[in-house]
Amino acid sequence: MSYIQTGEVQTHYEYYESAGISAKTIVFIHGIGLNSTYFYNLIPFLRQNFSVLLYDLRGHGESENSSGSDTLELLCDDLFILVHTLGLEDMVIVGHSFGANIAVHFAHMHERLVDCLVLISPQIFLPLPSLINEKELREEMAKEQTLEMLGQFMIQRLTVKHNEEHISKRIIQSYARLPVAMYLNHSDIALQFKIEKLRQNYKPTLVLSGELDPLFPPAFTSFYNAFIPNSTFLIVPDSSNMIFVDQPVYTGEWISQFILKPKNVNSDMRLFTKALLEQLIIEGYNQLFGKNKITIQCIGGFEIRMNGRTIREGWNTRYAKNLLIYLAFHKTATREELCDALFPDMDAKKALSNLRVYLNHFAKLLEPLPDEPPCLTIDRDSVFFNYAVGCDLEDVLEEMKRGLEEKDPLQKYAICKLLLQRAAHHILPGCFDTFSLSLREKFVQGWEHLALWAADYCCGMGYYEEAVQFITSCLHYYPNDEGLIERMVTIQILTNNKKELRKWTRKKKSITPP
Repeated sequence: MSYIQTGEVQTHYEYYESAGISAKTIVFIHGIGLNSTYFYNLIPFLRQNFSVLLYDLRGHGESENSSGSDTLELLCDDLFILVHTLGLEDMVIVGHSFGANIAVHFAHMHERLVDCLVLISPQIFLPLPSLINEKELREEMAKEQTLEMLGQFMIQRLTVKHNEEHISKRIIQSYARLPVAMYLNHSDIALQFKIEKLRQNYKPTLVLSGELDPLFPPAFTSFYNAFIPNSTFLIVPDSSNMIFVDQPVYTGEWISQFILKPKNVNSDMRLFTKALLEQLIIEGYNQLFGKNKITIQCIGGFEIRMNGRTIREGWNTRYAKNLLIYLAFHKTATREELCDALFPDMDAKKALSNLRVYLNHFAKLLEPLPDEPPCLTIDRDSVFFNYAVGCDLEDVLEEMKRGLEEKDPLQKYAICKLLLQRAAHHILPGCFDTFSLSLREKFVQGWEHLALWAADYCCGMGYYEEAVQFITSCLHYYPNDEGLIERMVTIQILTNNKKELRKWTRKKKSITPP
């Protein structure tokens, strides 16, 4: 094993020199929670033509932990010290996941040292509900004393070979090795990486995505690729996020071919097509994540934000809140649909007349500033938002659906833990129309199903305190449910908690008919 001092830590590295004369060096950078040994399978396919440098990030593998928080610049400095000490230039930087962020940033900081980049399953965070939920799930798993449970959670997300014991065991051990604080620190660094930075990377770049990657699927990675001016995008078949584990032959050969082929050989049509695709994607990106957005909070309170400013007044009159919720879930609606949803028992002519008044009030609440485009379109037949709309209840219901469909117990448990934080809050306060009540009922029924499953899972694992939390969240909606109270009694017996047992026994007697 070889070590080098990088700042205040000893960094572990391995250098495999090629027999070829003046061979380029390929530097591999692993992702969060992993280490450099996962690239071993690629060495036989590369060493004939290239030297290979592997190293472990701070706190990973055999490298020492940092004493404080890391930054992307600090991690790039570690790599610079390493390659400078070894006298390396004209390198190929290969980064996996978070390592791809480091690779892009390093190439920007030290352009003369880098020949080209290979980005494998690159990690990028966008404010999409699915990515936010994934982030929150991992943070929930990271609340344990070690990251062993997070490692178990990640196995199926990282490799199609998750059923092979030696691979799954290695991944769990890799995560368990990493200090929790460092995992959270590096995750925060990853969140700060802006996709716009890719447009500053003019190095020839190969972007590789696993066909079956659930974390950053090919469709998402192609979006990432479109921001890179000089890039090639390939999908590795029958592989997940760690393509170098799932398909080392494809990965090694494609990296080698990319490095050896002539660069900047592009036809006019290829350049035009890529430029057009980039323009379309960037325009869509700006529209989706631009400033024109309405954000709705209807769990644990009610708050509306329009382009960052809070609209506080006027929501409790003239069905404004009810109209907002219906349109948030349907995006567009006819006047007849709004009447059926909000005034099902009212005469149709009267309902349409009232709706005109309510829509005028609704439009005034969402009146844009002089430099903003119209937020709402109300025409003769339909009503719809022109802005992107985000609603916390819609996101939670989507995550709940995912939890109900999830087959893997560990992942289902992680989703339940995440939803538990929202479950004890009031849903849609002040909304009593038929549609809002149906949403509330959907939430309560779905949560009861998940919470009882989670309580049973926790009891089976001996996590009785957590089981109590799940059952308590159900009692928030069904305070006198005999089955829930009986479960509480059973847990107090199992834990020999006499005080709580007396409390729940009295509660049970008080609701039991004489």
